[in-house]
Amino acid sequence: MYRMFIIAALFSLTFGDFALSQDAVNKPTADEAPAGPPDAKQEENVWMRMKMKYAQNIYASIAQADVEAIGLDAKRLKALNWFEGIAHGKDAAYQEQLQVFRLANDKLIAEAGKKNLDGCTLAFMQMTFSCTACHKRLRDAPPAKLPR
Repeated sequence: MYRMFIIAALFSLTFGDFALSQDAVNKPTADEAPAGPPDAKQEENVWMRMKMKYAQNIYASIAQADVEAIGLDAKRLKALNWFEGIAHGKDAAYQEQLQVFRLANDKLIAEAGKKNLDGCTLAFMQMTFSCTACHKRLRDAPPAKLPR
């Protein structure tokens, strides 16, 4: 019980600015408002919106050669990956995909720290490949085996 509270508090502190900025953009109208509690698909979309935002920021920062911004958003992705692993990481194959992502993201953070733009670009490509492989696995998995 306390563990989940601590995780929720850390998540809010880490990603609160993102969640607040997304409220105005993604707020449903009265016609679109969900009738009940959020389902797994809606919860998954929250994670994906956050991950996509940080990945898009990294891509833009690579194009602008802003290694400080690359490192910052890569660190945000690392924290988000940790939270997601706790929330959805019961499936061994999914944990494996998270680990591949983690390794590529750690390389991205390291290359940004060295101010190596070519290294950042390569690590970002590896990270993107890990995302594609994970989503392929999720699409191909039978519905009962999707991580929760």
